[in-house]
Amino acid sequence: MKLHNWLFVIIILFSKSLLHGQTTYRFNNYTINEGLSQSSVTCIIQDNTNSLWVGTQDGLNRFDGKSFEIFNSDETKGIESEYIRCSFKTKNGNLWFGTSNGLTKYDVKKEEFKTYLTLKKTPLQIEKITVDNDGNLWLSSLTSGFNI
Repeated sequence: MKLHNWLFVIIILFSKSLLHGQTTYRFNNYTINEGLSQSSVTCIIQDNTNSLWVGTQDGLNRFDGKSFEIFNSDETKGIESEYIRCSFKTKNGNLWFGTSNGLTKYDVKKEEFKTYLTLKKTPLQIEKITVDNDGNLWLSSLTSGFNI
């Protein structure tokens, strides 16, 4: 065999061994039957205690790996909207949630929520949250463009 044919055979054998050595992943499906407030998930973020925060159109869910704890405006002080659209974690570990009516902060030290609304009390539908080098939060909104 010519050299390029041997290289081809070696590459094929090597790639087959890689395919068989791949890790198998297992997926679990979580719905309202397992305690999620709604099955339509809009965002997911992990806090510094390794809990997952799952935003839906019907509340915020904290998942500790075993069960869900649901936070919504009917039962949780500081939350003004059930529709959680996006999430962001700052360097200090605080969690920010963009909702269909304002910006909600979860203070990890105080373990409490606070929602920030516009001065005009008009709905602020937040689609994306990011932070700049100075620590300012930037919000993109369907109803009012960019906010800082």
